[in-house]
Amino acid sequence: MFDWVPAADKLAHLVVYGILGALLARGRRLQGHLPHAVLIMVGALYGASDEWHQSFVYGRQVSLLDWVADLCGVAVGYWLTYSLARVDVRTWG
Repeated sequence: MFDWVPAADKLAHLVVYGILGALLARGRRLQGHLPHAVLIMVGALYGASDEWHQSFVYGRQVSLLDWVADLCGVAVGYWLTYSLARVDVRTWG
């Protein structure tokens, strides 16, 4: 669909896994106190399991670069959500 956009599939991986990272950060803030690295590794392992699953789907292939995009997305989404959640918007303006 977006074949004309260079690396569109990597961008899609980055965005979708960024959402996962944001949800992991939000869950940590609401429920638990697991170390940040553990939660980012959960997202990375989910991405790895998704790539492994694709090896069983006809027409799909496993890609290390897709997994790297997943990992980057999880890390960026996690960091942005965690950082922004710590900002007190009442002090703005």
